[in-house]
Amino acid sequence: MAIEFECPTCHKMYSVNDELGGRKAQCKQCNGTIRIPNAVAKASDFAPDPVLDAGTQRPRRSRSSWSAEPPRSVRDRQATRSASSPIVLIGGLFFLIMFISVLSFSWTAARPVAPPPLPPPLPPSNLPTTRVTGNVIPAAQFPPRGKGRILEQGIRVYEVTAKGDPNQPTTSMTAWLYVPDRVNAVKSLPCVVIAPAGTVLLTGIDLADGDRPEHVPYVRAGYAVLAYSLDGPVDNSRPQQINADLVAACDKFVAANAGLLNADAAIRWMLKSAPEVDPQRLFAAGHSSAGTMALVLCENDARIRACAAFAPRSDVMRNFPGNQRAAVLATVPNSKAILYDFNPAHHIGAINCPVFLFQARDDDTITSDETSRFARTLSEAGKRVTLEFVDEGGHYDPMITTGIPHAIDFFNKNGSGLSNPKVKPANKDDEPQ
Repeated sequence: MAIEFECPTCHKMYSVNDELGGRKAQCKQCNGTIRIPNAVAKASDFAPDPVLDAGTQRPRRSRSSWSAEPPRSVRDRQATRSASSPIVLIGGLFFLIMFISVLSFSWTAARPVAPPPLPPPLPPSNLPTTRVTGNVIPAAQFPPRGKGRILEQGIRVYEVTAKGDPNQPTTSMTAWLYVPDRVNAVKSLPCVVIAPAGTVLLTGIDLADGDRPEHVPYVRAGYAVLAYSLDGPVDNSRPQQINADLVAACDKFVAANAGLLNADAAIRWMLKSAPEVDPQRLFAAGHSSAGTMALVLCENDARIRACAAFAPRSDVMRNFPGNQRAAVLATVPNSKAILYDFNPAHHIGAINCPVFLFQARDDDTITSDETSRFARTLSEAGKRVTLEFVDEGGHYDPMITTGIPHAIDFFNKNGSGLSNPKVKPANKDDEPQ
């Protein structure tokens, strides 16, 4: 049996004899040092959510036993900063992964392996928000927005949940609309559209109170904010069903075109229910896996005027390197659509709006090299891209303290219609009440 793996620096693929597992080697292409993985992918090695791992300083409610976001309050984020225990996708996949790995990697000759070819670009869709078509999707049935409630002084939020056949995409999703709590003239507000972060990029996720710190800074700056859930959240209350739940959740996520239909349903509801929002001034933003969603959205929705992605997984393939990718593809068949069709790196030519990329150089979840490479590819393709790094802070905090204020400045320079004052960095503990 042989071990297949890729260089973490230049991504050149190799296949070596299994007795070399665990040893260090030098890449022939970039001369970087590589630690050869063991012959069979172990559950402890299978951590396909580098998008948000156990070291993430993100205050959210508990998601699932394999989610990478441990519950924590804002104030104890510092105390948990050093958490580094590996988070596995699902413990129940252990034996499946071993079996699949043994079948999949039976080569015996040590030789470089060419990566799979990229799929051809998909043709533009007649729908503004989806690249993959084929199903006629009924619109989500949202209730009227009602009176909403005051979240904090100066901010009102409306929270609605769609109804309909639970087997149809978007019919069980949730949307939150924030607006400045004042009399807003018709089409007076630009709007930032945001999905929740914290997924393995194979499934959806519900909105949670821990998402609000990423929403309220835009409202304080004069924007409306539309937050929306993604079809296919995983229920961790049934650990014995986690394998089946993962596959079913991925199926629902793909049926919603990796969240594109969720975004479209939420935007349609907002434009129908909120005349104060200007449909010509819509912006996409998101952190980590939600940054991936923001990039996919701006590739597919011509209504998006500019995009801000904070430490995004710009190439979904990199979320599942080497043996893990083969195991995921074999175990979760619909994951192929996510790895190829809804991968920002595969459809750069479809991005036609300015893009702002931001992260910390010491981010141990998404490397600065990945973001730099994505920015360079955008630039070489003639796209308008702004890349900004800060030196330290990790995966989450710099987005709150510096990234969002700078994104507001970026949006103001790219058509928000709002003033463009000097933006002061935010306090990471300045949370909504």
